[in-house]
Amino acid sequence: MTTYKKHINTISLAVIFFFAIATSLGAAEEPLKVAPENCLFYMQVNNLDYSLSQVGQFLAGLLPVPMGIQMTVRMQLAQMLGSPALDGVKTTGNFAFFAAVGENGQFDDNAISILLPISDYHLFVSSNVNLTEPDANGICQFKSAGGGVVTQIDSFAMIKSPGSYNELLAFKKSAAGRKSLSEVLTAEQISEADKAPLWLYVDIPQVSKIFGAQIAAGIEGAKRQMQSMPKEIMGTGDPARVFEFYAVMIKAFLEQTKSVAVAVNPKPDVLVLSSTVSALPGTEIARFLTSDSAAKTDNKLLGYLQDGAMLNGSGSITEKLNACFTPFFIKAFGGTLSSEDQAAIESYIANLKTVYTGYDAMSLAIDPNDKPPFSGVYVAQVAGKDKFRSLFEESQKLMQTTFFRDFYKSLGMDVGFIINYDTDNYKVYQ
Repeated sequence: MTTYKKHINTISLAVIFFFAIATSLGAAEEPLKVAPENCLFYMQVNNLDYSLSQVGQFLAGLLPVPMGIQMTVRMQLAQMLGSPALDGVKTTGNFAFFAAVGENGQFDDNAISILLPISDYHLFVSSNVNLTEPDANGICQFKSAGGGVVTQIDSFAMIKSPGSYNELLAFKKSAAGRKSLSEVLTAEQISEADKAPLWLYVDIPQVSKIFGAQIAAGIEGAKRQMQSMPKEIMGTGDPARVFEFYAVMIKAFLEQTKSVAVAVNPKPDVLVLSSTVSALPGTEIARFLTSDSAAKTDNKLLGYLQDGAMLNGSGSITEKLNACFTPFFIKAFGGTLSSEDQAAIESYIANLKTVYTGYDAMSLAIDPNDKPPFSGVYVAQVAGKDKFRSLFEESQKLMQTTFFRDFYKSLGMDVGFIINYDTDNYKVYQ
């Protein structure tokens, strides 16, 4: 009988533990299940109290006077809602802010929504003096001018701008049959949104469709403005070359990228930012971001990365990467390449695969007590000393081509390269 009871207790604890884990893992998906699939922009803050506390600790190490960001945000919410205690608001829950463009394709105030996690919606409405009683459609109005409209969607209070009553009502009525953002994200993106204190997501095709023409016009306007400035201010550089290069790169990014996601994890002594770029299938960026599966081996160079460095990075130079990088690079510079320079660049990039045999790693650190304060380490797996030196000499010659000389001159720089080999200290890392 005792054994039987122990088994029952063990099973009960296991069930409770499972549901506790399931609840904690699924909590971050809840706002993703409310936000529509066509979000132009989405931001999620997991456990507002904890996340603000982490941000406050990080800022305390940077600012001479503590900001008290957690108290500041709570005061702003209290002022908006009219309840100092934030009755009904679950401040340990997951908040979300998103913009979803309507059928008219316009981006305006009606596109923006806020999701507040609610522990008790009736208490939320009755205790917040800035809210009216719900009308026949269950929608409350903010009494203050410019306050907006709010209604309950699942376990959230959804807030929209004052002129968005019809949009909020339509959203509420279609909630059950609407496809959510969680249904179009990958499992990895949902997992990242669940774990990060702050997670941002941007749908790039929508950005391109709505803002692409404005971005292009802004770049062109900036180029004309720079060209009109006196040479005494601009120096010998040609800003048109710089703006043309960036215009091509931005255009390619907008046309070929599917989404960008950024996870923000503040800690007392460091702010960790993790970004994920997803490319549209079949594009040059997709090929650029796809590694050769046959070339995947253990990266033995990660040990060269310095803990606490300003910048650490590691990657691999493969044949597939070279094949897609060459046309992308040439396209970025358009008609500014002569046939001779283009041939020299193609030859150099093709030779990379015979020298670099796997991964490379780079670490950049700052020590204010050193002179100079910057120190860098670059390590790569190469086919051998002689091949690497030959490629290095080829890169030096490449920098002397008409294209690169003219490009640096367009930036106002007269650049030269001198290489001194310190063979006594040279080491080949296997």
